[in-house]
Amino acid sequence: MGAWNVRSLYRARAFREIIKEADRYDLDLLAVQEFRWGDGSTLKSGHLTFLYSTNEHFLGTGFLVNERIINSVKDFKFVNDRMSYIIIKGKWYNYVIINVHCPTEDKDEETEDLYYETSEQLYDPLGP
Repeated sequence: MGAWNVRSLYRARAFREIIKEADRYDLDLLAVQEFRWGDGSTLKSGHLTFLYSTNEHFLGTGFLVNERIINSVKDFKFVNDRMSYIIIKGKWYNYVIINVHCPTEDKDEETEDLYYETSEQLYDPLGP
């Protein structure tokens, strides 16, 4: 499992780069932030599937999932431009992996407050 803030997938061959790196490290799951694609969907590339969502080419979070575990994915939810999560069925438990893109220190206080409030709301219902 890994995480990568790609900063944008609009560069030429950028999506191929993340596929190559996921293969290089033999990852089953890669949390990706700030890819800046419009809308959201599922994109399959070879043995990897990209589950993602964003609004209006701004930020965005998603997961690159290897075919070895794609059948274990129970759900993928887009919360907002900065948050999404995936639920993976395990042998005894379901795993909830939350993918976040935190605001930087230069963001206004309202943006930071909204981020922390939303992350707290997201975490609470998913707890034990």
